[in-house]
Amino acid sequence: MTLTNTGSREGDEVVFIFHQPLHVEVSSPLPAKQLISFERCNLGRGTSTQVTFTVSASELGLVDDMGNTNLYPGLHVLHVSRGHGKVLSQNVTVQVSEPLLIETLLDHDSNAVYI
Repeated sequence: MTLTNTGSREGDEVVFIFHQPLHVEVSSPLPAKQLISFERCNLGRGTSTQVTFTVSASELGLVDDMGNTNLYPGLHVLHVSRGHGKVLSQNVTVQVSEPLLIETLLDHDSNAVYI
């Protein structure tokens, strides 16, 4: 996402990335969306900056009713937002035969989504 300060003064902008699980089978209630990360940018007058997030598979984990964090198969959506205005969304389909415990993923987590 490119941020540009078109104003006449210096300014700050915060960009957020949220995870929204959709069509995911889990026994506990799902969050509507959850914050994964954010980036605060100081922009001088008339300047631009590029904001990039790297999301690992383990960051898409959800807590089950036993307190374990697992990566669940199904559709997950990543939303990049400034809290107002345009929202960029990216669908991520997780294809695993069964939920994977996050500790197992941390040993093998080489798959990342770049936004």
